[in-house]
Amino acid sequence: MSIPDYQSLMLPVLGAAIRKSPKAEPVQPAWRMLKLKAAADYLGVSTWTLRRILRSGEIPYVQRGEGNILLDLRDLDADRKK
Repeated sequence: MSIPDYQSLMLPVLGAAIRKSPKAEPVQPAWRMLKLKAAADYLGVSTWTLRRILRSGEIPYVQRGEGNILLDLRDLDADRKK
């Protein structure tokens, strides 16, 4: 007796449920924080330019300890749309 392959059994059921759902939207990650270097790359600026922007208060950030500046991707997207 073999064990059934549950993935192959569930995929058609899940696919049908998703297609029938009127509110099917892409899932966004709840935690989207980037370190300073990654955020600078995302914005297309140097880390020093991003530090100047942060000092001016244009983009909010969180600082953990003496280093580790973290920026929320949603804030970066809002800044890019300006």
